[in-house]
Amino acid sequence: MSLREMVKSNAMLLLLFDGIAMFQVIDEPPLNESFGAFAKDTAIDTTIVTAIDTGIVTAIDIAIDIAIVTAIDTAIDTAIDTAIDTAIVSAIDTAIDTDIVSAIDTAIVTDIDTAIVKAIDTAIVTAINTTIDTAIVTAIDTAIDTTIATAMDTAMDTAH
Repeated sequence: MSLREMVKSNAMLLLLFDGIAMFQVIDEPPLNESFGAFAKDTAIDTTIVTAIDTGIVTAIDIAIDIAIVTAIDTAIDTAIDTAIDTAIVSAIDTAIDTDIVSAIDTAIVTDIDTAIVKAIDTAIVTAINTTIDTAIVTAIDTAIDTTIATAMDTAMDTAH
């Protein structure tokens, strides 16, 4: 049994008990009332009870329908909002992750390129400096050796 059916069933039972109680009271008219007046009152009471019953059942039906529609609308709105929020957060996370990875890749490549350029520059400078230093030292040594040898040769030639 659904909630709607249970509510309707309980409401109708309550109305039924109210109606029985009313009929029991109405069932015993005062002695000075005629039977026609009693029948008229009973018909009016029955109409009132029926109208009240119909109104209550209709109100319950409307309230249940509104509650169901509201619950469905709320569930749909929540699902849509959650889906949108999830998509936005996912897109932002992906963009941030992509930017971070790209920045790291660029930094690594830049650092490697910089390191290679520095190594080449250092190697060239070292090679040039070493070559120059070696040439200078060799030239000085050669000049000294040549000067000493020439001086010794000259001194020996003079001494003979």
